Amino acid sequence: MKKLMMALAFVGLCTAANAQCDEFATPTTNKYSVATNSFWSNWFVQAGVDANIVSIFGQGEFFKKDWHNGRSYGFDLAVGKWFTPGIGVRGKINWENGAFYHAFRNLDHVWEMPNAHKGGYAAIYFDTEFNMSNIFCGYSDTRVWNLILYPRMGVIRNFGANNYTGALGGGFESAWKISKRVGVYLDGALVFTTQGFNPAVPMSTEDKWWRSNPLTSIDLGITYNI
Repeated sequence: MKKLMMALAFVGLCTAANAQCDEFATPTTNKYSVATNSFWSNWFVQAGVDANIVSIFGQGEFFKKDWHNGRSYGFDLAVGKWFTPGIGVRGKINWENGAFYHAFRNLDHVWEMPNAHKGGYAAIYFDTEFNMSNIFCGYSDTRVWNLILYPRMGVIRNFGANNYTGALGGGFESAWKISKRVGVYLDGALVFTTQGFNPAVPMSTEDKWWRSNPLTSIDLGITYNI
């Protein structure tokens, strides 16, 4: 009898210990926690159309001249990944004005991007994205709208000028969730290029630093979460 009582006590002790371990092993949900994921998780692709304003005139005449004469239109494709709910990266390709040259070349309010008939220009951008909604309000599966900010760097190929130029700037993305996989976004950015982007202003021209051609872009498109 004594051995039986000792065996029952031992079983009871083990059961209590296991229950306590299970209690501590139960994960807690914290919307502010930072969780990383595997390399193959949380990828997304984007496709959109845009309008760009190229400030070729400078000297504070953005609305007087640049808006009227510096508009161009293009396509955008991007692929990116969220490493955490708040931090991600995105690579983006923009082809500007070349595809729309024939459609708009007879409109006097659309500036023909330098030698647009040769293809306009193409840009490759790299963005580091910060989801401000998740960073400050915590991650939520049910959130419909997210605000994303990003610094940007890249390289632009001007087909008409037959040269490359660096680009540095930043922007924001206003993203709306439609379903688990699909969303829409409105993207705005401002980047600055080197002086050689505009073939009308040779890179050796003195006192023309303001002709570095800042590019203002508005992009509207669809996001698909892989």
